[in-house]
Amino acid sequence: MKLKKIVGLPAIVSARNRIVIDKGLRKLYGIQENDTVRMRRDKNLLYINPAEELRSFEVKEISIGRFNLPMDWATENHVEIGDCVYLVATTNGIIICPKGTDFMCLEEVLPK
Repeated sequence: MKLKKIVGLPAIVSARNRIVIDKGLRKLYGIQENDTVRMRRDKNLLYINPAEELRSFEVKEISIGRFNLPMDWATENHVEIGDCVYLVATTNGIIICPKGTDFMCLEEVLPK
């Protein structure tokens, strides 16, 4: 087995720590252009999920596809205007991670 690096979809951070969540990614999760989602923090990652039943997650708004990153999260993770954060699609929702975060997976090498 070999390790493979997972690279997320880059999103540029604009004024007020705002990013645009890609239309295709939003469509994958049924998130509308103007919608309410649930957000949870775990260390340096943000988890975004459209599910209403996740009561332990903080309620956040998406407006015209834009999502505001929490200011304290951006500061803690040295995210500045003009930087990229990376969006990773998972079975449990979207993970937003700052630059320098690596995700690895195992690749099974099959005989030819």
